[in-house]
Amino acid sequence: MAPDTWSRWSIVGAGEDDAALRAHIDRLGIGGRVDMLGTLPSAEVKSVLDRAHAAILPSRYESFFLSVYEAAARGRPVLTSMVADIARDFAHNPSVRALPVVQAAAFAQVLREWRADYPEVAAQALADAERVRLRLTWDHVAARVLEAAHHPRFRDSSSVPAAA
Repeated sequence: MAPDTWSRWSIVGAGEDDAALRAHIDRLGIGGRVDMLGTLPSAEVKSVLDRAHAAILPSRYESFFLSVYEAAARGRPVLTSMVADIARDFAHNPSVRALPVVQAAAFAQVLREWRADYPEVAAQALADAERVRLRLTWDHVAARVLEAAHHPRFRDSSSVPAAA
């Protein structure tokens, strides 16, 4: 794997912080290496994941972490934040690494390790993908969504259907 292939980044999704993120990218002087793709149809997200070396999904809060399921099921190493009890679902998937919430130095260290050992990391992610697809089915994901919807942090869960 050529080292320069890690110098291009794609950001999928859109939100209220897009302008601030773009300004930060520009301040860092890396605007020419970052593609902000915005919200994409599912097929295009899959295509972006299939071309990526890894999925980096830092977060301060996640309810369901569906993007982690999606990236792991596509055979990509995933680097994410320790939110929403993510370790419970991915404890048996070494290619899914959850770090304390958004610690840039720790994320950078894992990326350096992955880049140095990419053939092994990629092989592990492909092996983990099969486990994700077999064990973490959409029924499982739906149950986790319902579980999260009934969590006490939601003020009014009276309109949420009961978990089966």
